[in-house]
Amino acid sequence: ACVTISSLNVRSGPGVIYPSNSYLLEGECVNLFAQNQAGTWGIIRSAPRPAAESGWASLAYLESDGSLRTLPVATPHAVPSPMP
Repeated sequence: ACVTISSLNVRSGPGVIYPSNSYLLEGECVNLFAQNQAGTWGIIRSAPRPAAESGWASLAYLESDGSLRTLPVATPHAVPSPMP
């Protein structure tokens, strides 16, 4: 799957409440191997650059030749506690 916007955050879990680990740039492609229950976030592997890390990315900004709906469902880690 390839990124369709200028910059896409890669997070530690499926949602904006999770901290960002790294980011992907427009046109960079990754391998997806699972999605959340809602089918809105996917777990990526094979980051295209050394500074990019694996994690969760919004499927709304990734384009794939195949169907993303066939990805297996993964259970994310617990939601992080809000900062005081």
